Amino acid sequence: MIYAVGDIHGMFRKLVTLIERIQDDASPSDDNTIVFLGDYIDRGPDSRRVLELIASEPLEGFKHVFLKGNHEDMMINAMDGDSRALNGWISNGGADTMKCFEGAPDLLLEQWTSWMRGLPYHYEQDGYLFVHAGIDPGVPLLLQNPSDLLWIREKFTESNADHGFKKVVHGHTPVDRPEILSNRINIDTGACYAGGTLTAIKISQTGDTDWLQV
Repeated sequence: MIYAVGDIHGMFRKLVTLIERIQDDASPSDDNTIVFLGDYIDRGPDSRRVLELIASEPLEGFKHVFLKGNHEDMMINAMDGDSRALNGWISNGGADTMKCFEGAPDLLLEQWTSWMRGLPYHYEQDGYLFVHAGIDPGVPLLLQNPSDLLWIREKFTESNADHGFKKVVHGHTPVDRPEILSNRINIDTGACYAGGTLTAIKISQTGDTDWLQV
């Protein structure tokens, strides 16, 4: 069984509840994988606690995959000393993340930046492609621009093209409820916004899908 978790954005309490529901839902006899699609930080109140929780591998018996999101990419660029990138990150939720690290040693922030830097852009399993934002339609995966994997929107979301996978599972573009279409599944349901939820899509070995939400 594969469970993929959408954009968390510092919503620690929702994440804890969702993890509990995944644990209750999963069969211990299955070969289970959990894929986090990125955007762990910014906007929500508890980015630091989210990072600490997911990095501690909270689901015993699961294979864990952590992908990079555009907000992790913004933080990396900001921490690299680019003042323009820093301003952009701060104004897009980075201020909430920095607040979580107030009083913490600078080394701790550097360690998390280093962790983010090593995150992969995509993951494939059972014919599905998992990625933060999407892909550039018509471009082979190995030739994709990493920036598109983190940032693309309409060119991908408005395409009906067969991308060469069973489906592309992604987040990044908030929707009211999960979108399960012929070529993609969007599970960013705006966890950090008023009325938004945190979603995990469940994909069985037969390709059946369901979702869990908090």
